[in-house]
Amino acid sequence: MGLYLFCLDCQCFVPYQPLTFFSLSLVLISGQHGCICNVSYESTCRAIVELAIPCENPGPRVFEGFTVGFHPRSWEIVHNGLTQLGFEKSHPDFSFSTEQPHVTLYLTAIASQSNLIKKPRVKVFPENGLEVKLSGTAATGNPPTTLSPSTLLLDWRCVKAHDTPYEVKITIPVEGYESIEFVLTKMCDHTKSGRRCHKRVGNIRNNFMHINGFINSILLWRVYLQDTNGKPAWD
Repeated sequence: MGLYLFCLDCQCFVPYQPLTFFSLSLVLISGQHGCICNVSYESTCRAIVELAIPCENPGPRVFEGFTVGFHPRSWEIVHNGLTQLGFEKSHPDFSFSTEQPHVTLYLTAIASQSNLIKKPRVKVFPENGLEVKLSGTAATGNPPTTLSPSTLLLDWRCVKAHDTPYEVKITIPVEGYESIEFVLTKMCDHTKSGRRCHKRVGNIRNNFMHINGFINSILLWRVYLQDTNGKPAWD
């Protein structure tokens, strides 16, 4: 059952993980006075309960209406200010391959609040081995809207091969709200220079085989001429 808490004396919005009615009762009797504002049922086994409780220590607010996706009208990464499953931490199943040199993200927000969005920051773990550069309209601080999304282009280059994927954490600060954070996972099975080196060695090997075959053909033809004195072998 999905649970959302709305505070009485502040404007924070806290999403909770699915709870049972038993754990919901524990929340209400844990010393904080509150009330159930609304209960809506999405199906026979799923309900959303809205609670109102006092906030002693107000936390950051979710920046509603903000989305991040791989297309201008999609929100695979962030939807309504909340990071989606698969991008809240490193997931090998959601990783980008070594051969993919860049990825473009599209950001949208409510026009009246888009000026609150600041320039994104990037942090890579492990710190050494993957070079990441940010560009695009979002990187320069251009505010996005729902009709005119801003783009965030990530150019990444594998400098050092790694057995496990690299974690690329993107943080987008929002004035007065909780920062938007999500993680992209990048594979580096080999480096670009290493692949170029293997390709060059392979080309040299193929050229050597062609030259060696050409020399052998000349030697065999020379032996044939010497044995037959320039006449066919069946004369």
